Amino acid sequence: MNVPVVYHPDYYADIGSHVFPTRKSSLVLEAIRRHVGDIMGCFHQPSPATREQLLRVHAPEYLADLDACRWTPRTSLSELPLTKGIVDAYYLMAGGTCLAASLACEGGGSMNLGGGFHHAFADRAEGFCYVNDVAVAVREIQARRLVERVGAVRRLPEGHPSARRAAPVATGGAQSSPVRSDTTKNGSSSRMRQAL
Repeated sequence: MNVPVVYHPDYYADIGSHVFPTRKSSLVLEAIRRHVGDIMGCFHQPSPATREQLLRVHAPEYLADLDACRWTPRTSLSELPLTKGIVDAYYLMAGGTCLAASLACEGGGSMNLGGGFHHAFADRAEGFCYVNDVAVAVREIQARRLVERVGAVRRLPEGHPSARRAAPVATGGAQSSPVRSDTTKNGSSSRMRQAL
């Protein structure tokens, strides 16, 4: 396996009895090891996203609420508890997504076994997402001038209403949705624009 794998055991945070599987990152790592074997040569352990990286995307007042674990209108739309352990895990996963994006720019691909919390807005949580690690990583690789524009493509399961409108692409039972045309000058989609 040549693809860099980004993971940290502290991606796990205890959220109590909840539908969101916070152990998923370690389970994916175990599955990779079981099916691929030794990946230590491809393994990368991240550091938490820096304040500078987070502030490129998130409002200072919102980050202050997260740091203090304060329930405010900015944090109350989350479906998760708000604890230091959870906030630390989200900052760490955002750092992992930044690292994975940088590694992908350097070598053509990578995977972060945590993150993908793209529903968080610049000034508020949404769903299971406190930090928009995808937007943080995009801004990081743009700041480092590794890329100018970034596009997002998402695979939709067969039968999904949006998949029926998309041009069919042979992808093992799923269709890829075309990148939406509602992009900003810097190429970000409307959802990402709200976080950026």
